Amino acid sequence: VIAAPCSSTFVSRSSSTHCGQPTVSSRTISDPAGPDNGEKTPSKPKNDCKGVQEAAEQAKSERDWPAVLRHTSKMRCWSSNQARLRLRVEALAQAKRWAKCLEAAEGSDDPELARWVKFCTKNN
Repeated sequence: VIAAPCSSTFVSRSSSTHCGQPTVSSRTISDPAGPDNGEKTPSKPKNDCKGVQEAAEQAKSERDWPAVLRHTSKMRCWSSNQARLRLRVEALAQAKRWAKCLEAAEGSDDPELARWVKFCTKNN
């Protein structure tokens, strides 16, 4: 507590009164958005889609089905939903995730997907 005689102004850090009068606290109010230390919070990289399609194709050639599924889950990174879906359904079939394979290909009239639907239906 920093206190002065009753006739002068003071700041109290712990008591609520001085000489029978309310005191002023020097407590700092924090910003709900976090401390402002001049640093910006890092945001997602703007190029997080860079190379996703190529990486999915490479993963397919290496028969790395979990990687294909990871890359094809980023829908906004694909210029062609059909190409993405073809890779994804094949990866689900190759990974023996029959029900997910059927779910992913549901409603498609793509002949290539129809082959995978037949394969997944047979094995489901």
